[in-house]
Amino acid sequence: MNKKRLKNYARLIAKAGVNVQKGQEVLITADLDQPEFVRMVVDECYRLGASKVTVDWNYQPLMRSHVRYCSEKVLGHLDDWQIEKWEHQAKVLPCKIYLLSEDPDGLNGINQKKYAAAMRERSRAIKPIRDRMAVVYRRRARERLGEKALPRYACEHLGRKAVVGDPRHLARRRRSDRRMG
Repeated sequence: MNKKRLKNYARLIAKAGVNVQKGQEVLITADLDQPEFVRMVVDECYRLGASKVTVDWNYQPLMRSHVRYCSEKVLGHLDDWQIEKWEHQAKVLPCKIYLLSEDPDGLNGINQKKYAAAMRERSRAIKPIRDRMAVVYRRRARERLGEKALPRYACEHLGRKAVVGDPRHLARRRRSDRRMG
C-alpha cells in the first residue's frame, strides 16, 4: 500500500475512528510488523491534540516462548506495575486503538489449556478495573448523547468494542430483558 493511502487511513483512525480530542491520552496496541504505520497513527493523534500517545507492542513469537517456558502461575500473574498501568487507564480513560495483524496460526501448537487458564487468571485480576472504566464510559456517553440515544443495553461494550455493540448480542439482551421485566 502506498504511503499516501496509509497516511489517509491513519488520519481516518485517529479522527473518525476514535475521535481524539485535545488534551486526551491515547493508547495504541500494535504488532511489531507495522512500525511505520503505527508512527503515522501516532503523528495523527498528536496533530489532533493528544497530550500523550503510548504504544504497547506485541510480538507473537515472544508470546509462544512465554507459553512454552513459563509456568501457568507465572503467565497468569500480573505484576504490580501491570496493575498500576490498568489503574492509570481507569483514571485517565485514554482513547484505545488496536492495530493488530497477528498470524492466525501463530499460536498453533502451544499448550492451549495452559494459555487459557493463565488468561482467565489475568482477566480476573483486571475485571474490577475494567468494570469501573465501563461505568465511566457509559456515564460520559449518556451525558453526551442522551439516554434515548444510548439505551443501557447498547453500551455494554462501550470502551472495549463499540458504542452500539454486536447486534446479535443486543437482540439476545433485549429478549432476556423482556423475560426478566
